[in-house]
Amino acid sequence: MDMAMELPDDLLADVLRRLPPHSLAAARCVHSSWRAIIDTRRLMHLLPLRLAGILINFNGHNLTELFARPTPSPTVSAKFHQYLPDGARDAIVMDHCNGLLLLEGGYVVNPATRQWATLPSPRPPCRYGEKHFCYHEYIMFDPDVSPHYEVLVVPEAYRRETLEPRVEEWEWPPSPMLLHAFSSRTNRWEERSFERRGEAFGTIADLPLSDNQTSVVYWHGHLYVHHYFFMRISLSSSKYQVIKLPQDINLSSVSQGALARSEKGVYLASIDSYTARLQVWILDESCACLEWVMKYRADIRHILSHRSCNPKVHGSWVMEDINYHSYHDIFPDYKEQAPPENGFEWDSDNEDVLDTKDKIEGEYGQEIYIIGFHPQKEVVFLCESLERGFAYHLSTSKLQELGNMYPTHYDWFAEGYNIESSFPYTPCRTSEFPADN
Repeated sequence: MDMAMELPDDLLADVLRRLPPHSLAAARCVHSSWRAIIDTRRLMHLLPLRLAGILINFNGHNLTELFARPTPSPTVSAKFHQYLPDGARDAIVMDHCNGLLLLEGGYVVNPATRQWATLPSPRPPCRYGEKHFCYHEYIMFDPDVSPHYEVLVVPEAYRRETLEPRVEEWEWPPSPMLLHAFSSRTNRWEERSFERRGEAFGTIADLPLSDNQTSVVYWHGHLYVHHYFFMRISLSSSKYQVIKLPQDINLSSVSQGALARSEKGVYLASIDSYTARLQVWILDESCACLEWVMKYRADIRHILSHRSCNPKVHGSWVMEDINYHSYHDIFPDYKEQAPPENGFEWDSDNEDVLDTKDKIEGEYGQEIYIIGFHPQKEVVFLCESLERGFAYHLSTSKLQELGNMYPTHYDWFAEGYNIESSFPYTPCRTSEFPADN
């Protein structure tokens, strides 16, 4: 180590930048001079986002599951609940942004560094009331810009079969739109006013009666929110803009939509509930009128029905089964999972690739779900009937099997089986955290 301390800064920086992410993070703790070199040259931020798995909230489960290739590092795990206070031991993940998790009950957690903080409570009452609105908390964090994070509370208006006439006529979203925001820099909630650019979506009477799955993306200082329609909210300018739905989307047949960040920006993907046709759009922000541009179409049911049955291709990802392990005393067949035989790093390009050329006879009627996007590659993660996970490469139509993702003894936990929400997880190993608990 003494020899390393005597190396010129430029040479030491060149050595350090060759380390893998977890080793580079550990190197920051070796000596103050190492930490200064890593931070001033932003070596941690030059590393590509590493996908550690997909966090999934299953109906009936008290804890968020992690679907991933097993890792030797206990910090990249859904077992982060073990070092949280009692109030967060059974809190599910509500949102994720660049390695920070927002848990139900107002807890912000960085599992990679075992740090957590709590949001001030109670949250200020919302201006629009509770009768016709529900409220979603979203976390915004960019370690390349600041160690501080923000949480924004966004109202979602929804229709009931019977509404008061005055409520039906309300313009939505309004301008200005009053939102509550929390900043870890000031450690307090404040009400902020956001002016709308362009037109509103319509009135509350124009909203659909059916329930809508919400999703959100934080990218380049903007929060993109999907509440049936889309909004881009800018905290720096205190402006927001409604983004129209794609013209070629059939809302009557879409069973699921997913807003995501990937290689080229903000993506929208949908699965047709009748044909299992996957459609993917990219948001074009080159002009003032934001619009969705269709980029990919694929018949996923056709592709899955043509995959060959290769006994050597079984997938290396596993469900962490934290709910099953938490109740292991009641299961006589309880057993721990063994680590994979072929190492811990998942090859997102070449591992467990399926042959989809030769047709397998028989009908294919499994339900297909979108569970996320790879943050740096045009790869969408899918599952069939909650049983098998797949990675589908949009540009090449290559299909990789991830593995079995059905939670152990799931029928004991829930009567209706479905995924409520999912978040591709990218660890953030920088040690700065506004509240070090």
